[in-house]
Amino acid sequence: MSEHSELYQELFKDSFLSALIFPWQHEATLALMVEFGEYDALTMGMMAFTASILAFSLNYIAGRLLLRETSITKQMKEGYTRISTFSGKYMWWMLLFSWIDLYGTFLPFFAGMLRLKYRYVILVSGIGKAAYYIYAIQTGNVTVQL
Repeated sequence: MSEHSELYQELFKDSFLSALIFPWQHEATLALMVEFGEYDALTMGMMAFTASILAFSLNYIAGRLLLRETSITKQMKEGYTRISTFSGKYMWWMLLFSWIDLYGTFLPFFAGMLRLKYRYVILVSGIGKAAYYIYAIQTGNVTVQL
């Protein structure tokens, strides 16, 4: 096991929790690791990416379950139909921005509620998140918004 394994585990935990439901700044851990530069970029990226995808999957499932367990009134059904129409046009583009902290945390949840196909939600969200991590690690430009 690597001498830096504790910090990699911390990065995984922070990335998972920030992508799950607590949109805090996991970039702080990533920024420290990039700044000190003695950590493997591929390992950092894979830890953060894997944790984010796992959290996105759980958010998607929670959205699906919430919709199934909620009794829908006639007014809610009309609103749901309008939102579903909107999501068919724009939700896929919005999922590319899943790397934005507060906004991106809830996108897979809403995608689950809207019954978008799981594999495409994870694929598109993953592309956005992977692009962010590649950019952040390679350039060292990790934005920490407090």
